[in-house]
This record gives sequence, structure tokens and C-alpha cells, in this order.
Amino acid sequence: MIQVAILPCNPKKAALHHLLSPLIKELKQLKSSGMHIIGSDDVELTVKAHLLIASGNIVGVTDLCNHSGHSSNFGCRICTIETTRLLSPKGKGYGRYFLGPNLLPKNRKIKDFKDGDPEHGLYCPTPFAELKSFSGPFFFGLDELHLIGANLGPLLWKMFNKDSNSVFRLSKKKNDTLGRCLEESIKTLPSTFTGRPIGSSYLAVDWVDIVIFIIPTIVTELLEQSRCERNAISCLLGLVEAYSITLSWEVTNEDITKVQILLDQWHIFAMEKLEHNLYTSVMHYLRHIPQALKYLGPTRAYSTRPSERIIGVYSRLIKSKSSPASNAANVMMRLSAIREY
Repeated sequence: MIQVAILPCNPKKAALHHLLSPLIKELKQLKSSGMHIIGSDDVELTVKAHLLIASGNIVGVTDLCNHSGHSSNFGCRICTIETTRLLSPKGKGYGRYFLGPNLLPKNRKIKDFKDGDPEHGLYCPTPFAELKSFSGPFFFGLDELHLIGANLGPLLWKMFNKDSNSVFRLSKKKNDTLGRCLEESIKTLPSTFTGRPIGSSYLAVDWVDIVIFIIPTIVTELLEQSRCERNAISCLLGLVEAYSITLSWEVTNEDITKVQILLDQWHIFAMEKLEHNLYTSVMHYLRHIPQALKYLGPTRAYSTRPSERIIGVYSRLIKSKSSPASNAANVMMRLSAIREY
């Protein structure tokens, strides 16, 4: 990964594109004029480069495309589904939830990002739409680490809680059994297991492992013992299978079709059996995964995992409070030198 900049923390939306403007300018030059390179055989080549994707978590991408956010009336940056205002699960305050028909609304058009569409949440044009390589809503990706790891995992886990009103609710005794099984399993986990299944706080990668390995085994067994509806368990396992496919490095057209069928089944089940205030933006964005696979390929190929790792590295190395900018620049140069030379 090539690190080109470290931006100030929590930049305002208006300032974000101002900070990115030098990068946008250079990208325009690279796609039009390119750069001249002299090879080892003394032959001069002109190479042009194009930016294919600008991705991140749901909130971060909202700023990149100048979208009003998932809490707005049109809270999806990909399509124009209209959200519904409902009381939150905790009963404190209201939120916007993504109820809707089985058939998704049409995707936003390239023109919407170029000109802005304030009526549907794109309050002004995004500079990325000026690039020749801009391809529409999926130019901003659909990151699996944040979508399913950091968001879907905890959402599903809450449904198993003894205080949940979900059809997947497990009693206190079953929850205790689940915790004990996880604790006993830690001793036999293979070294290839990337997350930490035991602990007071989980990282996104931990939730990925929990969704893929824990839910279809220990959790499913406890649900069966609790006499959970067979169709509910089937739809839950279908959701896990769909996610497992999206994590594959190779995805065929048959795989995409299967993911579409499994996620459609989950959507119908969720609309019929789950509380509507559980249908958050995360649940909605799942429905766009088949399109993301079709347009962008395997989600692991454009995952933000490398970015998150390097953020951790920089966070540990940048310690200066008096001159953080100089400290960050020196760290970037040092790491680049180590990697390249």
C-alpha cells in the first residue's frame, strides 16, 4: 500500500475535499498526461494511471461522496430508498430504518454525483465524479470489514442476548453456556484463526471470525436446543454462507447468484420476523453486496484491512503533541524508505 497523506482528525466535510484537492489534481494529470518513466533498457515509457475506487467505512465514504448520511431521509449512498422514522430498540430517541420492498430501488446515476441531488441526499457534487474513471455509486466500494465485521457482527450478537425480543433470543443459561464454550475453545484454536474470540472488546476482524465460525456451530446448536424456528435458523445460516462467499478471493457468476438468493431470503425473513427497528443501514447495505461483487469483484480485493492496519501503525508512532504534522511526515518518509529500499 502506498501512503500519500495523513489528514487531520475529523475534518469537516467542506474541508475534506479541500485537503484532498492536490491529490485530485494529480490524479487528473496522471489520467490525461501520465508520467514519463525511463526503464532499465533506457527506453522511455509514458504511463497513465486511473483511480478505480475510493472506499472506507460507511461514515467515511459519506463524506467522500457528499451524501447526507445513513440517518437522513434517503440514507443509502447507492440507491434512493426512503428511510422510516421509528423508535430505537432501547426506547430512547428515534432513528431512521431501511424498510422497503423486496425489489431494491434503482441505483443512483453518475449524473447525480456530478451535479448533486439534494432532493435525495447528495447535497453537492463530489470532486471524484470529475475523474474519467468515476463509475457511479460503487466507485466508493462496499467495505466488508466495516459492513459485516464492525457492524453486522455486533448487531447479530445482540439478537442472541437474553434481553433481546428477537426470535434468536437465548436464555441467560444458554448465554452462559455460550460464553463457557468460547472460553474453553480458545485453547484449541489453530494459529490461522486471525481474531481474538475471548475478551471484553472485539475488533472488526474478531467479529468476522465470530460470524463465520461461531454462529454456524456453537450458536446454531444452542438455538436448536432453544427450539428456535427452523426457518429462522436456516435464514441465519444462509446469511453466514453469503458472507463466506463474499470473502472468497475468487467469485463466479454462480456464486453471485447464490449470494443474491440467500440475501433475498434473509431480507424477507427479517421484514416478517424481526423488529423493524433492527433493520438499520447495515442490513440494507447487505442487499447491495451482489451488485458490488458484480461490478468490483471479490470484496477482499478492495477491503480496508490494509488501511486499518497501517492506521494502527501510524497511531502508535505519531506521538508528538507540539508538532504532529512534522512527526507524521517523518514517520511516513521512514516507513516508505523501509518498504521501498
